[in-house]
Amino acid sequence: MNSADAPLTGTHSRQVYSRAPILEAVIDIGVRLPSSSRADMLKDIAWPDIGRFGPPQPRVRAAIQLDGASRTITAQQEPDGWIFSDETQHVVLQARLDGFALSRLAPYDRWETFQESAKACWKAYCDTAKPLDIVRLALRYVNRLDLPLPFDDFREYLQTYPEVAPALPQVLSSFVFQLQAPLTDIESGMLVLHEGIVESPRPDTASILLDIDVFQTVTLPADANELWHAIEALHLKKNEIFEACITDKARALIR
Repeated sequence: MNSADAPLTGTHSRQVYSRAPILEAVIDIGVRLPSSSRADMLKDIAWPDIGRFGPPQPRVRAAIQLDGASRTITAQQEPDGWIFSDETQHVVLQARLDGFALSRLAPYDRWETFQESAKACWKAYCDTAKPLDIVRLALRYVNRLDLPLPFDDFREYLQTYPEVAPALPQVLSSFVFQLQAPLTDIESGMLVLHEGIVESPRPDTASILLDIDVFQTVTLPADANELWHAIEALHLKKNEIFEACITDKARALIR
């Protein structure tokens, strides 16, 4: 059974959903590596047995250079890590010079399984990369809610929704909404929420993307026990935000 996990507070404090709408879940840990570190050393990390990984693919970033004397701008791509995908495409790992990430694509199982996989992969990353410290923690869940047609108003299903002025057309063919807000109960924490209409897998539904990204700036030793306590706090906050964004009618669709 899939679980959308539980929020911190409220009447829906122990929600378990048999049809969790999660498309992708990501745990990302930002680090500071020794100055001598190179991307090639991350290519041969001995990952735990969580997937059947094919050959790693280079991860590149664009670098812009400005030559003041000639007034020319040049761009080049520099490798900063490697992407490892398993044969089923359900698990994706990133080993970067600035951090590590584990992605679980649908079908999502449960938080405990995902977290244990992340712990094992993080240890493998640390054994090779030898990070000096941890500088950023992030948890991102991308959800798609498939709402049955017809319905009168998105507010039947969503509590977080852009307000449309009465004088404007009230029938929407598309919308994109972004919200950024500090997490006042998590030190140096932030929320970035994306919401919008996306292509539906069926003609009798309207699909809404609910993308919740919570992150925190930190300074922690790479082997700190506080790391997973902090990630757990972000996970609970993510659950609280998800529940705050939907209505009971939406919950009924995914139970």
